[in-house]
Amino acid sequence: MTQQQTSEIADFDAFFAERKASAGPGAQFLLKGRVYELPTQAPLAYVLLTEAMHDRSDVGALREVLTPLFGPDALEEWAAAGMGDEDFEIVLHWAAENMRAPGSVSMEDAAQQVAERDTGKAQPPANRAKRRATAKAGPKKRTTSGARS
Repeated sequence: MTQQQTSEIADFDAFFAERKASAGPGAQFLLKGRVYELPTQAPLAYVLLTEAMHDRSDVGALREVLTPLFGPDALEEWAAAGMGDEDFEIVLHWAAENMRAPGSVSMEDAAQQVAERDTGKAQPPANRAKRRATAKAGPKKRTTSGARS
């Protein structure tokens, strides 16, 4: 390549480095004694893994999806420290909302949004005894003799 050709090359490396520097640091949070910093945009590995793992529900899939954001050991560290499932959902929701716009959602707002989302989920069916009690207390169906009129 000649010097003239080099100057015509679009340099995405420099462009993206400049954008990253001007974006500043991502949102930071303290969880279970460790400070985490979110990227200022979703890493491509996270986006691709999220799509690829959409139909999987095993722990390995979850670990793979979380690694680009929180590191390879976060899931085990949080579980070992006694994190609850609702707390886990709140952290994930908060992180997703604050990844691109640090400070856009508070922890309290994230907790409320998770609670509201969970309220809309289907409730587990009542146990057999409760279903029977409800059925007996409800209106009685009219019985017919089976004869046609």
